[in-house]
Amino acid sequence: MRWAAGALAVVALTASRPLGAQRAVNALTASARADRAWVAQGDSVGILVTLDLAESFHVWPHEPVLPPALARFRPIPTDITPQRLPPRASIECIHWPTPEPVTVQYIGAPLQLLSYTGTVQARVLLRLQPDAEPGRATTVLRVRYQACDERQCYPPADKDVVVRFQVVRPER
Repeated sequence: MRWAAGALAVVALTASRPLGAQRAVNALTASARADRAWVAQGDSVGILVTLDLAESFHVWPHEPVLPPALARFRPIPTDITPQRLPPRASIECIHWPTPEPVTVQYIGAPLQLLSYTGTVQARVLLRLQPDAEPGRATTVLRVRYQACDERQCYPPADKDVVVRFQVVRPER
């Protein structure tokens, strides 16, 4: 009986997420929407990806800039990558917002760095080829980020967002 209780404790410890990893996952919610429901073959559609960060959290910008005091630190930049695109579609570009200064205590003394806080919106431009198949289209984008608070950064995490729209023939 004793060994069974010990085995259950080991299973419970290995099955749960570390506290820091769970905090990082809960630090951010992600959503996305297309700028219109109908997109013509050969046209582009804007996808607005919204990241809502919990109070007291920030994430590294897409292109982190480190102050000299953190030169050895390797931040995980916030990134958006396609996991699934409609056939005959490609991402043209991603427009990122300007990061804002935040104060952290990573080295014991206050330190300013640039980061994303609050609500952040990135715009993904998706281009359909002229021969894209008409019908329902689904795009899945993965947001990768490293959530941090004023004292530490947590393990990186991923969130997938799904966007659906209709591909139609262009009006002539």
